[in-house]
Amino acid sequence: MNEHLANHLWSHRQDFGLSGEMCDEAINDVTQNLTRDDCVEAHSCWGDDSGQICGEQREQIPVGGLRAKELASSIMTDKVKFYSQVYLLASNMKVIEDARRLVGYEVPDRYEDAFISQFLALLQNREATIAAVLSWGDRLFGESGELPQSLGVRAKNTMRGFEQYVSDFAGRLRTMGS
Repeated sequence: MNEHLANHLWSHRQDFGLSGEMCDEAINDVTQNLTRDDCVEAHSCWGDDSGQICGEQREQIPVGGLRAKELASSIMTDKVKFYSQVYLLASNMKVIEDARRLVGYEVPDRYEDAFISQFLALLQNREATIAAVLSWGDRLFGESGELPQSLGVRAKNTMRGFEQYVSDFAGRLRTMGS
């Protein structure tokens, strides 16, 4: 998080080691897009490729509009991947938890707290980062569930079955991060 790196493929759980390090060279430096307006409104206004922009029908999207659409999409994708990768990484703990139960090992109580404590201890710009992580988490994994619209069906499928775990993790992060 401090290096402003985002897992490019996002939906591959195996791209994170148990130590929390990215194990794949498919990462993007998203520093520039993190400092830009997130274009949430602009991105959602573009509609589909029919030429509809913010509810107005146009015969075609102007050339400058195409660049603006691509820029808004790039900014949104980088921000979604950057802030939501914490949830993908945390969901690896559920895989380990399930494996431990499967072979009859006890699952330590509140082990997630150790992960969250370490995450928080290492964060620069802690307040702003946690606020953004929680905001994007609510938006992507909450009731509106915008993850598939932002990153596609593969990302949604990667998180299928982890919904309650992600919700519980976000609650712990919210409590511990404040």
